[in-house]
Amino acid sequence: MLKTFGGVFLGFFIGFIAMLFINTARFSSVQHSVPASKAPSIIPSALENFQRIIQFKTVSYADPRLFDSIPFLQLQQYLQQAYPLVHQQLTRELISDYTLLYHWKGMDTSLSPLLLMAHMDVVPVEEANLSSWKTAPFAGTIKDSCIWGRGSWDNKINLVSILESTEKLLREHIQPKRSVYFLFSVSKKTGCFSNVSSSY
Repeated sequence: MLKTFGGVFLGFFIGFIAMLFINTARFSSVQHSVPASKAPSIIPSALENFQRIIQFKTVSYADPRLFDSIPFLQLQQYLQQAYPLVHQQLTRELISDYTLLYHWKGMDTSLSPLLLMAHMDVVPVEEANLSSWKTAPFAGTIKDSCIWGRGSWDNKINLVSILESTEKLLREHIQPKRSVYFLFSVSKKTGCFSNVSSSY
């Protein structure tokens, strides 16, 4: 009885392994092959805006008592100056005074909207680690073909990319098919959703 059961089990096992090998050999990728697009050239004003936005010391602290609102308010003013069409043609709402919510109305309002997010704050620079920086943390210095500074990677690059792209599309009189929302938050580290963010 045990030998019969063992034989049946072994047969099923061998069949299962054989099926795996056959299916693996017959498998082909369903991923589409898409040629890479050439990266667009960066216009000088976009680079200047990125450097300037890094220079705002929009620091988010775990202790809310250390929060300094002035750099965040200054950044809001700069964004209005740097991206005039965005602020003329999109609606903007302030959430808890500092988080920014933009609405770019689409041509077909029956479609579900798209949400793009970024955060404007950065984590503090610890004095003990300051000597390890190759440039000043908030200078936005261009060095070795890179832009250095708090937020250059996480996450002001996303903020600038979204606004630069939108400003360009508005200059070309392009309207999206579906509505688009931009949510730019300011304090992920504190855990408040209305101000959620993080930083480099």
